Amino acid sequence: MAILKISLVIGLTALAACGTNVAADNAEKTPEQEARELMNAGKYQEAIDILEPLVEKEPDEHGRRPLLAAAYAGVSGVSVLDLVSAQFGSEDEDEDGDSVFNKVDDFLPEGYDRDEVDIVALAVEVLETIPEDLRGTEGDPEYGESAEFQLTLYRTVYATMYLNLFVTFTNGEIDLDALLEMSEEDAAAILRTLVEATRDSGEANEALSESIDDTLEDIDGAEGETDTERLQNFILESND
Repeated sequence: MAILKISLVIGLTALAACGTNVAADNAEKTPEQEARELMNAGKYQEAIDILEPLVEKEPDEHGRRPLLAAAYAGVSGVSVLDLVSAQFGSEDEDEDGDSVFNKVDDFLPEGYDRDEVDIVALAVEVLETIPEDLRGTEGDPEYGESAEFQLTLYRTVYATMYLNLFVTFTNGEIDLDALLEMSEEDAAAILRTLVEATRDSGEANEALSESIDDTLEDIDGAEGETDTERLQNFILESND
């Protein structure tokens, strides 16, 4: 099951430290084990400080990249463990506001800004550097399928966080002035990321891909002559 496999690669891999002798000398641990233990303790930046030089020094060791991406996500405040266990099925598609944005939004940090969005973008970039033939069910047997799911998930998170930079509420209503600050470039980046997420998701991520596809279809069907207008009207309609 994809959710279980991705859990082994990202946040839950940090729990692997519980299966080791935590009293053992650090010399007996691999850098990856140390990074996982740090992530398990919420010390994401310290894990990054270990993993970044390793990835740079040995760029062909792609198995470290999902762990580094997870560390970036942790720094941004994204609740990765909650996200991977979230339900992206379509059984309640008829419920109001049931876009992939709404589903992901429940697991995002509060009060984030562009800095956190850019950190998630780093997580996406790290995973994109894994060759496509190593991702997915036909890729590397140790991390291929889960890395593919992780990339789909982080692209979706990035698109949602990016969009939310323009979605603020005043007295329970969407602040139209803030929403109108979205440019055509912003809208294109958000939609392109979602398209890439569902395009590269693979069969193992069918539920998430279906949720993204449904959201893209709803955006495309919203009123407006440009991507920006359609995305803005989609947001307004989904929050009526």
